[in-house]
Amino acid sequence: MRAWLEEGMPLSYWIPGFFFPQGFKTAALQMHARANGLEIDKLTFKTNVLSGLVETITEAPELGVMVHGNYIEGAKWDYKKKMVEDMDYKIAIS
Repeated sequence: MRAWLEEGMPLSYWIPGFFFPQGFKTAALQMHARANGLEIDKLTFKTNVLSGLVETITEAPELGVMVHGNYIEGAKWDYKKKMVEDMDYKIAIS
């Protein structure tokens, strides 16, 4: 939080770092609604998965926010097809 104050808002937010990520999502909707004169109750999220590492991000998006560190339980992300797929069964992750 101190870095946000001293250096400005980050280009991408590490979503697992928030105790209450729903509040962050609501704040993102509220910022967009106020900037564009829209009703927050009529807004929804659209998610785009970007390829590449968070370290390669050079600028913030014009609209919305970028987040990283999302986890999927019970499924896996296929990087080639860019979609969620069934998880590999009987593979232990340690």
